[in-house]
Amino acid sequence: MRKNWRLYLVNTLNKIIKIKNLILIYFLLFFIGFFLSLMFLPESYDLSENITDISSFMDVFLYNLKVALVIIITGIFSVGLISSFIVFFNGLYFGYFFFSNMPFLEPLHFIALFIFHGPFEIVGLSIGYALSILIPWSIIKTIWKHDFQIKTGTARKFLIYYTFHILLLFISGIIEYFVITHYK
Repeated sequence: MRKNWRLYLVNTLNKIIKIKNLILIYFLLFFIGFFLSLMFLPESYDLSENITDISSFMDVFLYNLKVALVIIITGIFSVGLISSFIVFFNGLYFGYFFFSNMPFLEPLHFIALFIFHGPFEIVGLSIGYALSILIPWSIIKTIWKHDFQIKTGTARKFLIYYTFHILLLFISGIIEYFVITHYK
């Protein structure tokens, strides 16, 4: 009876913890933070000066990669709890930056800065968030099933997700850098 309970729980959680569902959770947390940032905006504050202190696209890429690694590592050790808070606060910060800079940037610069690189960065970070939950869940599932064999398919899947995640952050860094330097 006890094994049936474990199997039922594992199967139920497997249905919930799929990469597409985790990416949707990422977007939900991110956009809740994004729109809640409106509550914390001061009357006027120009953040546009902070975005021009970038010397190469590697600066942008490495910063985004650092954020992604923090999300993944904290998620692994907290089974996604801390990484969920980081995603929420990243959305809060992004929304704060977005809404507070809207009046200060030229319309084309504003659109280029957020529209062209944003999808790559947000999707890349969402894959990192999904990994922060998928990896510890795989470990927990292995322990519950008492099946301690390393599954090459699972490891390959995580490697493909992580490679795609880094590629998206790299593309995002290139686009963001050239948009920023174009409008200096």
